[in-house]
Amino acid sequence: MTVTTLNRDFPRSEVKLRGLVDEHRRIKDEPVLLALYYAPQRDPQDIFLFEVLDQFGANSIDPDRQLFEVTYGSTRAFPVDAGQELHLVLTNPAEAKVAFEEGWTGAAEIRDAIDRGDYRVVYLDPAAPHIWELVRGQ
Repeated sequence: MTVTTLNRDFPRSEVKLRGLVDEHRRIKDEPVLLALYYAPQRDPQDIFLFEVLDQFGANSIDPDRQLFEVTYGSTRAFPVDAGQELHLVLTNPAEAKVAFEEGWTGAAEIRDAIDRGDYRVVYLDPAAPHIWELVRGQ
């Protein structure tokens, strides 16, 4: 997969993101099915990582129709530049299906970045290509 319009510092952050995703893949209770770096229109200085985790949130669907998002400043495990944050957006397969079908704000933001080519698949479970198809709208 070639991405030519990525407008963020993914190349500089790629090693750190892959390391973070590898750490998440070691968590057996919530296996990583998809990890996606994406560059939304908001917060252009920040790093965004979207993960679909089996069993995340007990596979529930947020009644407020919002994907779970947490932001981190620089940490020892994942240093970022001054004024930069890591946004970690997490969901499960059932919630992802609803979010992308209904066009939740977070899902729409991810799909917009994909449509613009401002993304990179960091990890895709070989047994879960349907998750990537759902997220990208295929």
